[in-house]
Amino acid sequence: MQFPSKLTDVKKSMSFTREGLASASREYHQYTRGRGPEQPKWVCKRAYPAPWGEETVFARAHADKSRYGVQVKKKIPFTKWSRWVPVRVNGETYGQILAADKHFKQAVKGAPTAELVQMSCSPAAGSAARESAESLHSAGIGFDVHATDKTHLYSYNTSEEPGPGSVKLDGDIIVGHGSEMELLESGDPMKSPWGKYEAPGQ
Repeated sequence: MQFPSKLTDVKKSMSFTREGLASASREYHQYTRGRGPEQPKWVCKRAYPAPWGEETVFARAHADKSRYGVQVKKKIPFTKWSRWVPVRVNGETYGQILAADKHFKQAVKGAPTAELVQMSCSPAAGSAARESAESLHSAGIGFDVHATDKTHLYSYNTSEEPGPGSVKLDGDIIVGHGSEMELLESGDPMKSPWGKYEAPGQ
């Protein structure tokens, strides 16, 4: 599932290489901001074991701590035409949108015990991720939901395999993903950036 809501977003369907899907299902990558003119804006440092299981469903949308970015179809007045308009919605509404989407329903039907990984920036820093998880659970979807409280990044087929280097956003096939992390002086992470919202009865 993906919701491209910015002009620079890739509009093609989100897809993984086989290796990328295997990687995303078992690990996430630690990204830090590049320092100095010799480094790219983001640098991939290393991988960590994922807090989710290998049976996963991914949903990608721009977000912040309180809202998600989606597009809605809006009719143009006095015409028969409509156009897609980007809007920001709270977590509850985002959960309802996911639960009602035919592709998401298909994913739920095919893997009812999977876990949902939100490929979104910082919804776990506030109420957005919790609200979206509660909304999904209220709709009868028993997915545990994982979301990060930091910037979320992806590595594409047009960039180098996950490892030290720039993250390019001009491809359409994901080979890896991860989150910005705060580090101790030793270089170890302060804490995992991922929050987990368990389905009732789990």
